[in-house]
Amino acid sequence: MISENLSALSILCQGYLMAFATTGKPRSQKVKKALQKMGCTDMLLSKVTCPKPEKIAETHSVGFWLEPFECEILEFERALCKELGMQSLPQNHPLKQLIVSLEKGRVEEADVVAEAYLFLDRKLT
Repeated sequence: MISENLSALSILCQGYLMAFATTGKPRSQKVKKALQKMGCTDMLLSKVTCPKPEKIAETHSVGFWLEPFECEILEFERALCKELGMQSLPQNHPLKQLIVSLEKGRVEEADVVAEAYLFLDRKLT
């Protein structure tokens, strides 16, 4: 059974990726693939107004990622493992890579978020 945490995390990934896409920064193949899975076309993105820089910066903060779950990073990882039926996340797992970014204090790499989103998309569909 997949529970709410994975779905909520997927939505946060989408928010981060949409904010990233509006900045005009170059998009890697991973980010392009994730945006495509989300249904975001270049035409759609051209009609989206770029949020204020401080709003985009919020998507990089640990609070953006953990506040909806009302827990700390370790508890968050445990909850994800439980939902996935795993004892722990392997170091190369896409969600582990996102957690490593959170442990560093900021989520800076769009590729990490894109990989996490693509994993979640496969898991949830």
